[in-house]
Formats: sequence, C-alpha cells, structure tokens
Amino acid sequence: MDALWDSITIGQINQIEPPFRIRLVEVDALPDDCHALLERVIDLFTQAQKAGIQVEIMRT
Repeated sequence: MDALWDSITIGQINQIEPPFRIRLVEVDALPDDCHALLERVIDLFTQAQKAGIQVEIMRT
C-alpha cells in the first residue's frame, strides 16, 4: 500500500497522473479476501481525495 500511496500522491512513478477515475464493477462477485483488499485500496484513494488529489470512485 505504501508504494501505491507514493504513486498516487507523489506521482511520476508509472506515468499516470491525477485526475484518477476508478470504476468498480461487479464487486459483489469477488471472493472475501479480494473484497478486503479492494476496501483497503478504496480507503487509500479516499485518503488521497482528502489530501487534495483529484479522485473519482464510481461503484456500478
């Protein structure tokens, strides 16, 4: 998670810069362990939003 946080907030790591749009599709079909990991990633992006990074999270 630390590397993902650095990539989101510092940038210039994977040549992908804000704004970010994350679209979550068929999340209910994921196994429980994958769902738990996804929630951690969502929390990370939510923290990034609070830090002023442009992030849109779409659940469909």
